[in-house]
Amino acid sequence: MSNGQELLPCPFCGGPASATYSEKPGGFWAKHFGVQWGVACDLCRCQFDLLLDDRESAIKVWNTRAALAATKETK
Repeated sequence: MSNGQELLPCPFCGGPASATYSEKPGGFWAKHFGVQWGVACDLCRCQFDLLLDDRESAIKVWNTRAALAATKETK
């Protein structure tokens, strides 16, 4: 990954994830926004609903997780 960023596993199934881009000439997204990056799980196909302008931003959003596990007390 560029800038040393690695994708965390899927938060739902633990599977590996991939950063991908959508560039369909003449398509709505390409026409209005150009190339758009996203991330999806390779196993369960979970993805976020944002399309971002660069790979690093997409990876940062995917890797941002709620702090629930860190604050949850185990008994």
